Amino acid sequence: MLRKLIKHEFKATARLIPLLFLIVLTMSVAVHFALKLYDINDLPVVLELLLALFMLLFGAALGAVFIVCIVVMVMRFKRNLLGDEGYLTMTLPVSLSSLIWAKIIVSVIWIVLAVIVDFIAVFIAYLTNSSIVDAFRDIWDILMRLSGGNAAVFIEGAVELIIVGLFSVVASCLNFYAALSIGHGFARGKMGFSVLFYFVLSTAASITRIVILAALGQSVFSVTASMFLFGAGAGVADAMSEWRIQMATLGGLSLVQAAVFYFLTWINLKKRLNLE
Repeated sequence: MLRKLIKHEFKATARLIPLLFLIVLTMSVAVHFALKLYDINDLPVVLELLLALFMLLFGAALGAVFIVCIVVMVMRFKRNLLGDEGYLTMTLPVSLSSLIWAKIIVSVIWIVLAVIVDFIAVFIAYLTNSSIVDAFRDIWDILMRLSGGNAAVFIEGAVELIIVGLFSVVASCLNFYAALSIGHGFARGKMGFSVLFYFVLSTAASITRIVILAALGQSVFSVTASMFLFGAGAGVADAMSEWRIQMATLGGLSLVQAAVFYFLTWINLKKRLNLE
């Protein structure tokens, strides 16, 4: 049943997001050729301004992909579970947990796809430019010197960062859901209370994360700084050990916060179901 719910969620949310993906990729091709025009000497000032404006619009489009994903995610949850459609949804022969998980899974997939599409768009637009390719090659050379030529260090670090990022995305989605489910428990000002509780929950989660990291003697910048201060050799192993500890801590905190947000969402939807 969860598979059917996921399929239905994709159909319900696939009206706008894929189109935006296509627009961003198309713009990236245009930006690629716009960069080639910059190599031409004596371009009219007006044309240079238009090219600069277009590249600014491209940057805005890259960010808009994530904003649209979040808006679609929020509106879908609100309409399907908290609006008039929710009366019908709640009568389906499926568990409340399945309804919530279907929305979480689809939302996370869309956000991950947005990251991939943005990465491809940036690659098409900028990384085919020789000067930028050289800049990234220089950065890679610096990283290799810091790790003593051990690329596995950065591959491991990247994989761990991606996993923690996925946990963070799940927690963020559930933060929205929890706030909406609480806010819609009020008779009036439902969206206003939803926004209020979103900031309350997200602020509480951020403060908790900072306090726990500080109590463990960790900081957001400690691992990055240690990599540059240690340089190559035995210091890299020490830095990676610290990195693993911090990733495990951040991942664990994200999972705990996701569990709390999930419980708040589930209990408020269950309460709403019993009342209505």
